[in-house]
Amino acid sequence: MKEPKEYKIETLQDIVNTVTVDNIDDYLADFRGFLLGYMSAKAISDMVYELSDKKPEPVPINSFKWIDDGKTNVTISIKPEDSEKNESIEIKLTDKDNEEN
Repeated sequence: MKEPKEYKIETLQDIVNTVTVDNIDDYLADFRGFLLGYMSAKAISDMVYELSDKKPEPVPINSFKWIDDGKTNVTISIKPEDSEKNESIEIKLTDKDNEEN
């Protein structure tokens, strides 16, 4: 089986160069999952800052990797910039029809 293509999306130009009539529905489903994951990460960040009585900072995002495989699986890894340890939190969103165990 052919390996699915991977794309790094950083700009609107990257989107229009990547999305076709054949894959637009898959792209939009994955992008929706990406946005939901980002909102979850931001909510976690806001809760952490609320507990510490500090002002919430934006959760930086510069790009995302899209794998054109027809599945809706999104993984967002969060790692503090100032962390000296290799610690991170992962948020995984999976389309129920495409669950992988």
